[in-house]
Amino acid sequence: MADPELSSGLRELGDKVLAALNIVKMPIASYKWNYVPSLNQYQLVIQTPWYHEKGPDTTRRALADALQKAGITEPTGFVVLKRPETKTAQANGLASIQ
Repeated sequence: MADPELSSGLRELGDKVLAALNIVKMPIASYKWNYVPSLNQYQLVIQTPWYHEKGPDTTRRALADALQKAGITEPTGFVVLKRPETKTAQANGLASIQ
């Protein structure tokens, strides 16, 4: 069975989230929309070096700060922050983010 189509509203909200990250100058190595069947929803997976450099808590606080500064009040539980994949993992085809 094919994944349901990503709604234009969710895609637009994802674009706003990505733009908001520029406010706090969070570097984005890559991002990708992934459908998670067990949750029956899409997730916007964002890889940022901050996750490794500053830690997950600081990175999540920076996301919250960016959302507040951008005036984004819609639920953003679909956003997942991760550290970038290593070059070795990417070379072996193990990286899911492009």
